[in-house]
Amino acid sequence: MGADGDSKLGRWGVLLGESLLLVLVAVVLLLQTRDTSHWRDAAEFVLAGVYLDVAHPPGFATYAVFSNLATFFPFGPLTWRIHLFSVGVTVLSFFLAYQIFLLLHPQQGGESSEQPSKKSSMKRGVTLFAFCFGALPLFFSPAFLRQATTAEAYQLNALFVLLLLLCALFFERTRDFRFIYGAAFCFGLGLGNHPALLFIGVPCFFLYLPTLGISRATFSVFFGMLGFAIIVAIPIRAQSAPPLNTGEAVTFERFVRLVTDARDRHLRPDTLHAVGGLSEKTVKRQISLSQEDAQKILDETGWFLAPLSVIALLSVLVFVSWRAALLFFVSLGGTLFFFRGWQPDPFIPVFFIFSVLGGFSLSLLFSRSSLVSRVFLSCALLFLSLPVALRNFPELKSQRGHELPAQTTEQLLTSLPYHAVFVTESSWYLARYLQRVEGVRTDLVLGYTPQLLFPDYFRPARYLIEGVPYDSSHPSIRGLSDIREPSIGAYVEFLNRTSQEISVFVEPTLVTNSVLARASALTEAGVLRVGPPALEQGFPEGVLTLGEEIQQLPPSFLRKDAAHLLETRALPLADILFLQNGNGFQSIYGIRKVCGHPRTRICSYETHLKTVQYALQDGNLRQARFLLDELRETRREKPIGRKVRQILRSQEIAQRENASLD
Repeated sequence: MGADGDSKLGRWGVLLGESLLLVLVAVVLLLQTRDTSHWRDAAEFVLAGVYLDVAHPPGFATYAVFSNLATFFPFGPLTWRIHLFSVGVTVLSFFLAYQIFLLLHPQQGGESSEQPSKKSSMKRGVTLFAFCFGALPLFFSPAFLRQATTAEAYQLNALFVLLLLLCALFFERTRDFRFIYGAAFCFGLGLGNHPALLFIGVPCFFLYLPTLGISRATFSVFFGMLGFAIIVAIPIRAQSAPPLNTGEAVTFERFVRLVTDARDRHLRPDTLHAVGGLSEKTVKRQISLSQEDAQKILDETGWFLAPLSVIALLSVLVFVSWRAALLFFVSLGGTLFFFRGWQPDPFIPVFFIFSVLGGFSLSLLFSRSSLVSRVFLSCALLFLSLPVALRNFPELKSQRGHELPAQTTEQLLTSLPYHAVFVTESSWYLARYLQRVEGVRTDLVLGYTPQLLFPDYFRPARYLIEGVPYDSSHPSIRGLSDIREPSIGAYVEFLNRTSQEISVFVEPTLVTNSVLARASALTEAGVLRVGPPALEQGFPEGVLTLGEEIQQLPPSFLRKDAAHLLETRALPLADILFLQNGNGFQSIYGIRKVCGHPRTRICSYETHLKTVQYALQDGNLRQARFLLDELRETRREKPIGRKVRQILRSQEIAQRENASLD
């Protein structure tokens, strides 16, 4: 065969290898995909995809619109089809990452020769091999595989980050301003999915602003706004009243509150400030958060990919352009800054960029080494990847078929009598998902607790149950004028009117327990039935069993998420028992039984500290001292723990003084 035939054969061989890579990625991810909702947010995003529903702030309009296309797939359960959308997004992201990787190689990314040489085909094969090694650690990452195989918005956010990078690098190569306009449109579209893109798109816009000039900059803003117009899907769908409709953005004011997250920042300030360390703004705390985030990334991707990426970033600066290096830096820095202190799942764009840069470093090494050296280096990298794979294998295994949150919520729904009303908050997403997608207990009337407590933040609740009308927008029901304060009057009025005609069950919450303590009885499933309370009630067996099941799970993100769901149920239950029984015995027993020993780290520090506070309120200082010392031995003490310790010490001193006087 001649030289031309050899070069064509080599080119087709490389193309076949590139195609097989994408097929292999798709097959691996499809094998991990299941038709269950792994956690509460996944249930919410399934509803967003199936019903074009409005998800939690900022609404995720882009995700809802595009994932809805997967529901037209001709077979498979609806949940599996939405998960399939994530698989497709991930495969497309790999394709974009590979194109970015090629653009870093001038002799390949910009190759336009109609008759490529055999040597260039070999170089392309070497770079493909290097990219595979750079991307290999992603398949050892539990966070990456979670996002790639289930309904979530972070994988789609990574896709838009890669699209911005690709368009910018193409512009660097061609100086064709159509790529800038394309990047602007992708930025607007991606912004409709997640606001984190602001911290990447805006700096990149100002980076290219001197090159664009006024007219082209104006066109770029226009295309960006054109892409961002997808956000109008939120009020349009909210008006159609889909089953979840988080935020009820049927007015301009509610739409702004949803998109800007103003509602949750007002209603859940403590929870939101704890995320990302926003409650502690000291330099020391921010440095600590950065170290924790770096550790999460290293645990997910291994210890060799990050150093290789740093080397590659310097190589891009020297051999490609300073602007290309700055693009990678902004993409990494913007993602890390926005999601500082979060779980590793939002760092998916960082994982992809590390795979590109790490593969670029390896391609430079492979291109300058002999065949023997390449084999040796490949074996060394596989050896370095082995500890990461072995460490993450239990969690990767636990992710397959993880159904505990959905199963426990289904058990909760099936425990209720037919045609009852169930008012819930922590189980709302899963209950709505099970009812509308899986067809579980469609006879139940589901109510959302915040909708009753905050009529100004949500569409006023209007029910017509067994001929009993209720309208929470009525002035006599709304009660308080400050929209950030819960309208207990609206909540109580709904329970009073509805419970006269139909059975009403309520999931306990710390806000509403004070009005429910003397007007409800606790069921074995862990919900309150509005009506005469029982004389003496213990911690529900259903919640205790759930705690034992979670404790038996291997340490993983999914166990943490299931434990968080457990805490949102256990803490309000402990509180209502304390209010009903007048002592903390059942509350302390329940929390310790559900959470286990503090060293197991099933529950948070604050939940275990709650047992100390119950003992203090009972006046049992000896038990409080034992519980606090046990907690201090196993967990790093927090400021709130120091305050409780000071209270305990002062009460112990007062007790000793009283004893000496007696």
